[in-house]
Amino acid sequence: MPNQIKPVAASSKGILYYQEKNSESFFGVKVTTNPNITRLIQGNPAHWPKAADLHTDKPKTLILADWTAEQWDESEIQHHKKLIAALMDKNFPIYLWQDGKLIALTKNTLNCLDDSEVRKKITPISSAELITQAKTEHGFEENQTFVLDDHWLKCLSQNDFALPWVMA
Repeated sequence: MPNQIKPVAASSKGILYYQEKNSESFFGVKVTTNPNITRLIQGNPAHWPKAADLHTDKPKTLILADWTAEQWDESEIQHHKKLIAALMDKNFPIYLWQDGKLIALTKNTLNCLDDSEVRKKITPISSAELITQAKTEHGFEENQTFVLDDHWLKCLSQNDFALPWVMA
């Protein structure tokens, strides 16, 4: 396991982020798609929509659901806590799947992962079932939610989102 927590890789953008359409319109002078006719008639040279500004990357809501957490040793616990804290610093809302419920994690409650009883209550559930439950009970949108299981924690730890799946 790496000693340092690296910044989230660019290859994670499609995995850990969703795109939110901006309600504001941004215009420039570079030719893109169809010009804004009103701005063109007004003689405004910035009448071309800026394609790059139409969407903003937003962090998904992450659900920690690694049912193998019960087996983490002390160094893994500390590493995962640092990793989760780094994600929190990047404005990721993080929830813990425990005992059939989702519990919001904060930097103040992150130390609960030190408790083996807490980790033991992270029960197996498929990502699809968990996302459905999160949507039903908390109103989370499917495309704005991501489940962090043992595979994805390993990908984050190694900053490699193309790691092959390995059955535990």
